[in-house]
Amino acid sequence: MKKSLLFYLICAFCLSVAISQERKNVLFIGNSYTHVNDLPSLLTNLARSMSEDIVCESITPGGARFQTHAQNSNVIAKLQQGNWDYVVLQGQSQEVAFPDGQFYDEVYPYAKQLDSLAKAYNPNVKVLFYMTWGYRNGDPVNCQYYPPFCTFESMSYRLRTNYCLMANDFSSWVSPVGATWSYVIGNNSNIVLHSSDDSHPTIQGSFLAACSFFTMMTDRKVQTDYLPSGMTAQESALLQTASNSVVFDSINYWKGISSSLKEIEQSNEEIYVINPN
Repeated sequence: MKKSLLFYLICAFCLSVAISQERKNVLFIGNSYTHVNDLPSLLTNLARSMSEDIVCESITPGGARFQTHAQNSNVIAKLQQGNWDYVVLQGQSQEVAFPDGQFYDEVYPYAKQLDSLAKAYNPNVKVLFYMTWGYRNGDPVNCQYYPPFCTFESMSYRLRTNYCLMANDFSSWVSPVGATWSYVIGNNSNIVLHSSDDSHPTIQGSFLAACSFFTMMTDRKVQTDYLPSGMTAQESALLQTASNSVVFDSINYWKGISSSLKEIEQSNEEIYVINPN
């Protein structure tokens, strides 16, 4: 009798381990914001440290826009091969923050095309929009043409609004990386997330992004000793706490974006046109 009970306990344990380690296949479609510091590998390593199996592939040519990807035969072929559990869509650093007229002409339809294609060939897929962040000091080139590009805060807010809008409209999710960046910059100014070009992420910024994706894909808090090269244990702990506060504590919010988040600008936006760098 004792032997039989022990046998069932062992089987139950093995089953729980197998479930927790069920492989998740992820395709990142983006550009240098994903490629720098190899975000997909950071996510895989972070997941492994917490007994999760997340395997990533990526297509990340520098400066690529949603339109670029929608017209890329390699992207289309990857989506059509199927078997993706998650497809991550990331736009060019400025385009999702474009003025409404330009956003709806140049960004929205191509993001929708990619989202639809992913779902057509992967019936159980969840599309995750990768909410990015504003430039450290805003975009000085385009600030004179469009005020929301003038500061990190206003550019980040514009990105957040439109990434959430697309996630809501397409019945997809958003990985709120930009929101975690705003939280950290607002509360832990000693942690530098922007690299020297004031745009791309440092290793700390990419690790924070990996934390956000991990929680969205596993429904778990980040609690790990995994430490990427170039980071301190204290930084890792602070970034994990920040991600858990923004992502895990509001995970249902990020999975069910309300259209009420969309606050339409009332300032004749049709006169503004942004030239992406």
